[in-house]
Amino acid sequence: MKKHNSSQHPIEWEKYKNASKEEKLEFFEIVKSISIECFIRMSGNILEFIVDLKIMEDIVAQLLFRPNNDLDALCLEKSMAFFKKVPNTTTSYCITVKNVKRFELIFYHTSIGLSFRQTSAVIDQHKEAFGNAKLVGFNNHIVS
Repeated sequence: MKKHNSSQHPIEWEKYKNASKEEKLEFFEIVKSISIECFIRMSGNILEFIVDLKIMEDIVAQLLFRPNNDLDALCLEKSMAFFKKVPNTTTSYCITVKNVKRFELIFYHTSIGLSFRQTSAVIDQHKEAFGNAKLVGFNNHIVS
C-alpha cells in the first residue's frame, strides 16, 4: 500500500505521513466523502468499475496474488481476463459485473473475512440447498 500511495497519491500521502494522530483520524473523514460511486456505472443488472492501471498492478495483482506461487499465477492470469482496457486509453481498465446479486453475495462474504475459496464453497452450498440458478457458475476465479 505504501508503494501505491506514494506513486498514485504523493501529495496526500506526504500530508498523511506528516500528520499527528488526531489529524490522521480527520484525514480519513475527509476521504470518506470521496465515494466509490464515482468509479461505478450501473445499468440494469450490470455494474461497470473503471480502474486505474496502477491500482490493478499495485493492489489487485500484488496484494491478492503471490507471483512466485504457480497456483496463484494461474488464478491471476484467469482473473485478469475480467479486466478490459477502456477504449482510447492506456491507463484505465473496466471490470464488468453481469450478475449484481452474485457480486453482492461475494462482497458480503469476503467482507466478513471469508477467503475467495471459502466464499466460493459457501455460495455453492447455497446454490445446492436452494436450487438458485442465479448462483450457477461460481468458482474461485470468479470470486477472486
